[in-house]
Amino acid sequence: MGVASAWLWLIVGVILMFIFGRGQVSGLLVDIGNGIGTFR
Repeated sequence: MGVASAWLWLIVGVILMFIFGRGQVSGLLVDIGNGIGTFR
């Protein structure tokens, strides 16, 4: 089940890249990374 969920997240990420464009997605990922860093 872990492998299937990893593939699912990868596919979702690719779809989001096509929808929002690479610039916005990379900025969003940076914001999420910073949020996770501050949460820890």
